[in-house]
Amino acid sequence: MLSDEERRSMLEMGQSAAVRAEFDRVRAAGRQAARKIDAQQLVEFLTMMTRLGGDRIRPRPFVPYTRVLL
Repeated sequence: MLSDEERRSMLEMGQSAAVRAEFDRVRAAGRQAARKIDAQQLVEFLTMMTRLGGDRIRPRPFVPYTRVLL
């Protein structure tokens, strides 16, 4: 569940024209996923995704797998 602060932050981001424009760019990039991209386009895409991800990295607990089937 999201905290009240996180909800507020997400609503504010949703109202931002800049964030909407970045999501439009990500959507357009997704449509072109079948074509080959060069290194510069990959760097631009990863930079855009980092901006959308936020400032902080949330630590995740380690999940011990006792039985792994492939």
